[in-house]
Amino acid sequence: MALEAAFENLAQELDALRELLREIAVTVQQDHPQLPDSSLVERLGDTLTDLQSWIEEAFAAAASAHKSAAEAPPDLLGARRSLSVSHENFHRASRMLYSDFLSYERIVQLVNFAKEHGREWLAWVQAVRQGLDRCPAQLQAVSEAHLRCWQELAERAEAHSVSAHVTKIGQKVSSGEKKPKRRR
Repeated sequence: MALEAAFENLAQELDALRELLREIAVTVQQDHPQLPDSSLVERLGDTLTDLQSWIEEAFAAAASAHKSAAEAPPDLLGARRSLSVSHENFHRASRMLYSDFLSYERIVQLVNFAKEHGREWLAWVQAVRQGLDRCPAQLQAVSEAHLRCWQELAERAEAHSVSAHVTKIGQKVSSGEKKPKRRR
């Protein structure tokens, strides 16, 4: 896969993740039944806002990396730096998504919350879980896209590098100082 194609694929996968998080955010923040003072819903909404922000930053950095790689001549250092920022933001969001949304404890908390508050909330939790169930596959797709970018970037950098290998056989190297002669 060419470097430019790898970056295009990364942008598509990050965009799909952005869209998925938008859908979940709408369900969490806007489509919930009315309930006064629901700290759980508020906490989930705040976490989703953070997740969306990190994925936006990952997307912007990936676009910057793509632009750097597409220049003539390609700016591989700029591409590497931007790809690193993209990857870091993606991993931050991924860790948070797994720990705050996809953990067993969080799912149990949501289900128990729904059981306590009735049928409307149970339907809401099911809608949230349907969105969350799609996340692991999309996270894996983005992770694989980052890996392909790193591989292509490394291959491109290797193709543009110059390597020199020098060997000296049988040459004596001295410091230039004369050693005093020993008397016998």
